[in-house]
Amino acid sequence: MEGFEWGCFNSPISDARNINIGTELENTIAIVTFHNEFNTFYDNPEQCSSISNGTVPAKACLELVIEGFDNWPLPLEGELLLIYENLHLNGLGNFDVDSILNWNSTDHDDNTVTATDF
Repeated sequence: MEGFEWGCFNSPISDARNINIGTELENTIAIVTFHNEFNTFYDNPEQCSSISNGTVPAKACLELVIEGFDNWPLPLEGELLLIYENLHLNGLGNFDVDSILNWNSTDHDDNTVTATDF
């Protein structure tokens, strides 16, 4: 999902503030629902912000199908840290560390979301 933004720049999504493992799907759905409520956000992201590009990783995750599995959630911040510590640091996972910033589904406040840089 290289080149993806988190979504609508500088917009609060208070329903995506779950931090407990197991709530990532709730956050992901909240993010997608928020963006779907904009009239044609994906084709006209400037209605949200002049710097938005219309990409939403949470939407891409929900639409992803791999070997028959679908409805993938965007991971929580804590899950990405576990992936970093348990997989990446042990040379597992085939992470392209030079080009990937890993968005997560945790919206911290009205102006801040986070990503994990492996």
